[in-house]
Amino acid sequence: MNVAIAALLKCPTVEAAAQVTEIPASTLRRWRTKPRFATALCRAQEEILQGVINELRTAGTAAATTLRKIAGDTKSPPAARVRASVAIINLLLKAHQVEVIEMRLTALEARRRDSGRYREALR
Repeated sequence: MNVAIAALLKCPTVEAAAQVTEIPASTLRRWRTKPRFATALCRAQEEILQGVINELRTAGTAAATTLRKIAGDTKSPPAARVRASVAIINLLLKAHQVEVIEMRLTALEARRRDSGRYREALR
């Protein structure tokens, strides 16, 4: 199973993964519909994605510094300064939106959890 998952993660198509593993493509497709295999594949994909996200976080710090320097550099062309400033504002707005959604979701989850306790207390 691990060999099949590794091949599915590395190969661009199921057919290519089938060639690498010498497991028929139809078998790989069928396995992907099985809960245990699908869960293991999803976890492996999440691990890879988490690694990519961590790389982007590291790069993000340098990118933010670069944007800040360009936006504040009076020697930079005005168009570059405007683009950097707009990028900073857009990123701040998106970050704020995510924070608001997270706060609202946390509040909803707490209310749901508390209402369940309330219902249990009434029983």
